[in-house]
Amino acid sequence: MDYKNYVKVLLGTLTIFIFIIIALAVVIDPFGLYRIIQIRGFNYSKWNQVKTRLHFVKSLEVIKRDSNLIFLGNSRTGMGMNPQDDAIPKKYRSYNMGLPGLRVYEAYHYLKYIVNHLKIERVVFGVDFIMFNQYQLHGPSFDLNLLQTAFPLYRLSKAVLSKTVVNAMVENLIENNKNPNGPYYGPLGLSISPDINSNKWDQINPEIHRLMNNPEYYKSFKLQDRFFQYYEKIIQLCQDNGIELDVFFSPSHAIQWMAVEQSGNWNNFELWKKKIMQINLKYHLKILDFAQVNQYSSQDIDTSPFYHDNSHFSSELGHLINSIIFHKEDISDFGIYLNKENIENVLNEQKKKLFDFTRNHPQFVTLLKNAQIH
Repeated sequence: MDYKNYVKVLLGTLTIFIFIIIALAVVIDPFGLYRIIQIRGFNYSKWNQVKTRLHFVKSLEVIKRDSNLIFLGNSRTGMGMNPQDDAIPKKYRSYNMGLPGLRVYEAYHYLKYIVNHLKIERVVFGVDFIMFNQYQLHGPSFDLNLLQTAFPLYRLSKAVLSKTVVNAMVENLIENNKNPNGPYYGPLGLSISPDINSNKWDQINPEIHRLMNNPEYYKSFKLQDRFFQYYEKIIQLCQDNGIELDVFFSPSHAIQWMAVEQSGNWNNFELWKKKIMQINLKYHLKILDFAQVNQYSSQDIDTSPFYHDNSHFSSELGHLINSIIFHKEDISDFGIYLNKENIENVLNEQKKKLFDFTRNHPQFVTLLKNAQIH
């Protein structure tokens, strides 16, 4: 065989091989991007492949869903804000872009990427205290190149030809063969949550340990000015593109706010709320505060249907948030719009409520103190 024929055969073989890989990636579909075939025992269960690559998957999936309403935030938004909630007006096609450990820097770049590809009408942004910690600009899963490239074939290659996809296909086939009734990952970005009736302390104990000892969370916490600048860029991006923006402080169980106080970060927490409020007022935006001790966050966490653990709220509570945001419902002792006139009173009242909750739950004080490594 002469050189030219050898090259032709090689290129032909390589082309066939690439098309086979692409076909398998589309049919097996380990990340749920295409959903052409979904068969139990073959490729139905996808969550375990998705959850370890959630940033990658959602950056591809959000464009395919052609949404006009985006829920933006960290894992609290990801688990709690159901894009198919019946409180969302029918005119919206919703997608949940909640991502674990999301920083404000990442949120800005994800939203900029989405706005560059879709006609977005509204963004609902669940803002969290941890997003503004100086410890980390972005997490290890963040891929700015994927978001910035204007070359569609680059994103296609990441979706069907990358090593990540090949590994996920193999994992997906093995897992579905072993467990045909494994967890199903829906098409609109809502993260699968633990069973609300499971033992929540399996989640809470390691979470408390991370909060109290990890600089990514509350240990050595320090607010970072540049994150407030990126937060402001998110507002500007929305206003420049005619996008309606709703911002809320994400709810957590009162145990979470105890951890903020016990770790010495309550002053930072109050300062963070004030800074966000001031930025919002500059742009004539409201800020809705759910990060409080209230009738839902103070419930017995073992039996409450509103929290999966100390940090993450359920879609039942998310429904109440949507009802307030989209329908202006007035729900007693849940959520308050902050402004210059009421913020000091609100913060003082919250400090008192936290004191009362702490006094009535000494077991949680012990839990937090024992979790700290000195």
